[in-house]
Amino acid sequence: MRRRLICRIGRRGASLLLLGSLVGLYGAGQLADPLPDTRGVRLRLALAPMAWSSTWIAAGLIAVACAFRRDNDWPGFAALTAVAMP
Repeated sequence: MRRRLICRIGRRGASLLLLGSLVGLYGAGQLADPLPDTRGVRLRLALAPMAWSSTWIAAGLIAVACAFRRDNDWPGFAALTAVAMP
């Protein structure tokens, strides 16, 4: 079972799975205890209090879902890149 899963996701899928999990957990941590320094995201946090953490969680979920797709994994890498840019 483990070997079949490794063959199914491949190297790119494994990196998406790892990074997507980390990004999703970071977003969950932002829900529990937000960062004190919010200079970069002050406007976004003023408009919607949970927007920043929801963005991180959504990017993580997209990356984890794309890890199991063999033919088209670019949305996962795009989500991880887009959430880290601001």
